[in-house]
Amino acid sequence: MILLAFLLAATSPSAARHIVPRGVEVTASGLRIRTLKPGTGPTPGPDDAVRIDYVGRLASGKVFDQAKGAGMMVSGTVPGFAEALQHMKLGGTYRVWIPPRLAYGAEGAGGGVIPPNATLDFTITLQDIGHPVAPPAQ
Repeated sequence: MILLAFLLAATSPSAARHIVPRGVEVTASGLRIRTLKPGTGPTPGPDDAVRIDYVGRLASGKVFDQAKGAGMMVSGTVPGFAEALQHMKLGGTYRVWIPPRLAYGAEGAGGGVIPPNATLDFTITLQDIGHPVAPPAQ
């Protein structure tokens, strides 16, 4: 009977939130990253530009955004996305779960496309890393 109560408690929804699947790295901020295909190249820094392929999903599995060859500055993204990019190696493919506090929080985004307090689920392939062009000297 005690074992049954323990098993039921361990499988409760609140306990399930704290279980980390094998192969998923959890950073100090709470970002979760799984390497689907390891990269072999360098890792971008916060001041780098990147080119990525990505698919963004809500917890329901609904795709809210996707692109191939999207270019962006690492520091120009939400904090969780920027942190994730800096854990990736060139050529790798990763799955990333960004908690609300590292994404759009209680406000959501996109006119309701991303609801308040949504965890974002991305599959990202890091295609290229570049350095931004410095503004011309005046």
